[in-house]
Amino acid sequence: MAKKDEADNDKLYLYRLKREWRWRRVASNVKIVGASSESFKTLAACRTNFYRQGKWIDSDKEVITIDGVAI
Repeated sequence: MAKKDEADNDKLYLYRLKREWRWRRVASNVKIVGASSESFKTLAACRTNFYRQGKWIDSDKEVITIDGVAI
């Protein structure tokens, strides 16, 4: 039986601070394993930038926050 890929447990955090969106990928051990190097005007642009990295996170593992409040 194949081992489950550890990246399957990663979470994608999409967050807005000061009207700008950023993303952060967090591993199951709570360490940040990736983050945006720039901010984006829209949530869609932020999400698109993350997926350009060649990684995929199931939508149920996305956490979206606006100014620290989860939506």
